[in-house]
Amino acid sequence: MKDAIHGRELFTLEAIDTRIQGTCHFPYGEASGAHEKLHHPKGTGILILSGLLAHRTGNGDTSVYWADSFAKLGYTCIRVDLPGSCDSGGDAPAEFMRFIDAGSYEAVTAEIIKQVIVRYNLSSVIIMGHCTGSVTALFAASACQDCRGLVLMEPYFHMLPPVRSQTREAISNWAASNRLGRILSSIFDRLKGLRLRLSLHKSELPGNANLPLLKRWKSLASAGLPILVLKAPDPKTADAKPRPGVFDYIEYVVRLGGSRSRVDVKVIEGAAHSFADRPGRLAVRLYTEAWLSEHFPQASADALLLQDQSLQVEESLSS
Repeated sequence: MKDAIHGRELFTLEAIDTRIQGTCHFPYGEASGAHEKLHHPKGTGILILSGLLAHRTGNGDTSVYWADSFAKLGYTCIRVDLPGSCDSGGDAPAEFMRFIDAGSYEAVTAEIIKQVIVRYNLSSVIIMGHCTGSVTALFAASACQDCRGLVLMEPYFHMLPPVRSQTREAISNWAASNRLGRILSSIFDRLKGLRLRLSLHKSELPGNANLPLLKRWKSLASAGLPILVLKAPDPKTADAKPRPGVFDYIEYVVRLGGSRSRVDVKVIEGAAHSFADRPGRLAVRLYTEAWLSEHFPQASADALLLQDQSLQVEESLSS
C-alpha cells in the first residue's frame, strides 16, 4: 500500500505473527513508486520508534519532521507502530511499562529491522528512539547485528512504576503550581538526595535500576557502537544535572562504557521531554545530522550522488 505523499510509502509486514504498519521516507530524489529505479545500493537506514503508545508520527509530528529531514540527506527513514499500538495489530500489554522495561519488544523490533533491510535494500540500520522507544532501541540493538548506531532521546535506566496513584498525582500537580508546594518539594528532594548519598556507600546503583538494560548498554557502548544521547534539562535544575535526590544515570552509563565508547551526550536547553516544541525538534534534528555526518559519512555522499542523478534527469528532460 502507498500513500499520496510524494517520497513516502506505507507498508505492512508480518513480524512474529503480528501485522506491523509503517511508513518509509525515501532518500532525497527518490519518488514513491519509483524507488527501485533510483534507489542506491546498500544505504544506511534509520528506524524511528516513538515513546509510550504514541503514533509513529511522534508527538506533534516530530518523527515525520525528523524523517523528512534525514531523508533529504540520503537516509532511508522508517517509522513503525509496534504491536499493540495505533495502526499495528496485537493488544496493548496490560502492564505496559513493565513490558517495555523488560525488553519485551526486543524480538519483534529485531524482526522488523531484518525485514525492512531486505525490503529497502539497506546495509545497516540506526535505531532512533524516544523515552520508552529508547529502551526498546537498546534491547533491539543488542539482538540485531545490522544495527550500527543509536540515537536515544530522553533515555532512562530505571524501572518505572506501573501507574501513579491519583493521590500522588494530585500532590505532584499542587507542588508544581503552588509556591509553598515548590518549596516543600525542594526540601523533599534534598532529603532524598541525602538518603541517596548515604545509600551509595552500600551500593552504587539505586534499588530500582534496570540491570538487564544497563548490561545491554555496557555491551554496546564498550564495543564502540556510536551512540548519541539527547536530553532535555530537568525542570528543577539549571543545568544538565538531575535534581537533588535523583541518581545521575547519564553520568553513570557514560563511565560504564569505558575507554572504547563513542557516546555523545547533548542537553537541549529550552526543550521539553517530548522535544515537540520548536527548540526541541530543531535541536534534535541538527545534533543528529551532525552526528550522522561524523559517524556515517557515506550516507551524506550518497545524498550528493542522488542530487546529481536528479539534476541529470532534469537536464535530459529539458534538452
